[in-house]
Amino acid sequence: MYANHSGNVRCRCRIGTFLLAGFLAGGGGQSALAQDESVSQVKSEDASQAEITAGELLALIEHDGQNVEQFDGSIQFVRTFSIEGDIQERRGRVFFGKGRGARIRDQEERADAYAVRFHELRVGDRVEPEFKAYAFDGQWVVEKLPEERMFRKVQLAPPWEQFDPLADGQRPLLIPMGVKKDQVLARFVATELPATEGLDEKLQPYAEKARHLKLVPKPGYQDEDGYEEIHLWVRPDEQGQMLPWIVWAVDSVGDESFVRIIGLRVNEQAQIPDDVFDMSTPGEGWDVQISPMKVLEDADQ
Repeated sequence: MYANHSGNVRCRCRIGTFLLAGFLAGGGGQSALAQDESVSQVKSEDASQAEITAGELLALIEHDGQNVEQFDGSIQFVRTFSIEGDIQERRGRVFFGKGRGARIRDQEERADAYAVRFHELRVGDRVEPEFKAYAFDGQWVVEKLPEERMFRKVQLAPPWEQFDPLADGQRPLLIPMGVKKDQVLARFVATELPATEGLDEKLQPYAEKARHLKLVPKPGYQDEDGYEEIHLWVRPDEQGQMLPWIVWAVDSVGDESFVRIIGLRVNEQAQIPDDVFDMSTPGEGWDVQISPMKVLEDADQ
């Protein structure tokens, strides 16, 4: 069983590291509808889920993601460390803004931006407030701990390109926006599974219209991608767009990740704080650490 949820998450998941970025990020580009005519079959009421391939589902997710300008929702993020055996669960809010990130050199568009604000930590039966904020603008990831007045900023991509979480050893928070079908299939063997497979019984009633995708790295990509397998569940909103719901993943050291997004509000309904994607360095009184990419440091020498 991948995801066992009963208020808290009790899963056999070994949760991996946390960085903020779009899972399988792409953004922009030609619509999957123009690339794959099979999307029309996916949208058809006569199409049986059992007959729809994983590639067609990826094309559908890519296409529907193009229609999302922004969203917010509650997030549940569980971390269990394989070696230590520690289990932690954090709850908060997650935010997405298309084109609200860093400007890519020599391009007019801006990268997509993501943010998470956690407010609660659960360890076993103990529940306590804990405030952490993360933001990612396509190049830099920022971590803010307001109570400790700590600020960490790490560069993941140079100004001339966007960060590709598939090609980096540091794992992002798994948020499946901006999925690119061709990029995914180049690295993973994709399989569509029954929506309820692997879900705890208490989650299964919410999976009536959900779709379940399993991704396993192809030979040669296991070490590069760091994951042994990834499971992604998406569900349709009121307009029928397939949007992220649950992601479960296990990495090469046995750590697993469980992310669930609840009460997603999209586009006009989304409530995005003005400063949620703010990447600026705070003023006096903060412990600040900024880590540029080494390739840029070398280039300046």
